[in-house]
Amino acid sequence: MSFFEIVKRIDDFAREKQRDVLWVVFYDPSKKIPSRRNPKDSKRRERFIAFLEQHQIPWSPCFEPWGPSWEVIPYYGSIYLDVPYDVNLPQYQLLANYLENPDGSPRYSNTCFAVRTLEQANQWTLPQAESNDI
Repeated sequence: MSFFEIVKRIDDFAREKQRDVLWVVFYDPSKKIPSRRNPKDSKRRERFIAFLEQHQIPWSPCFEPWGPSWEVIPYYGSIYLDVPYDVNLPQYQLLANYLENPDGSPRYSNTCFAVRTLEQANQWTLPQAESNDI
């Protein structure tokens, strides 16, 4: 089993579920890019995972989306949330209240709560490796 079969891209989850999907990215607030440190070193990520487990919210690690011309990137700790994007669902409201201020702005400077639409996911595809490339 390859690493790509263990950790999926956020786009793969959207295509599998055939819906918009929620995910959380932990980033370096000074650079506005995913944090390059080991995800296991992130206290904010650890607390968020404890919150998810406490509230029995299903989650999986995920890669950020990338297009066909992009290079493979390391895993930076992003998390797919197996909760439909529906502001009326109690689980969605619980997540939004934890991650966002009442005005919708991020509660934590290093955490981005985002939606990846199925339409966005379908615009990007990962090039298939040739059998002789493996």
